[in-house]
Amino acid sequence: MRDVRIPVTVRGADATCDIVTFGENSVDLLAVVPELPARNSKRAVEQWARLPGGQMATAAAAAACLGWRTRYVGTFGSDEHGEFLRGWLELHGVDLSRSMTVAGVRNRMAVVLVESVAGTRTVLWDRDDRLAFPLASLPLTTFESSRLLIVDSTDMPAAI
Repeated sequence: MRDVRIPVTVRGADATCDIVTFGENSVDLLAVVPELPARNSKRAVEQWARLPGGQMATAAAAAACLGWRTRYVGTFGSDEHGEFLRGWLELHGVDLSRSMTVAGVRNRMAVVLVESVAGTRTVLWDRDDRLAFPLASLPLTTFESSRLLIVDSTDMPAAI
């Protein structure tokens, strides 16, 4: 088996940030049910929750909770969900100074159907195309000044 070598430089004490995450944020509306309802039927919900989500927003908050200097780069909608997520990330100490809010656009959201008996989930999501991070606005110095970068595949051209 061959070693994989990646030509990467890990910054040390001169980094202004330990970790930067770039990509998705979401508000997840969870509906917990014993099992998914049959087609064309109704089912009572055991529990409702509105939770912050999205892979990169969650990773940023987790790293900040561990004491890392953390920055999230992504786009928020200008609605109540976007404000909720921004507030949640700031509460956890995540720097959002390089993120953008897109006026007049709804934030990404998902309805998550959680089956309590099986322990599975079904995700129904919606993301406005206008939330794509404009490649021309990508703050490259944000990434160069951090020790670690994590990206997802939400905005593939910008992630690459």
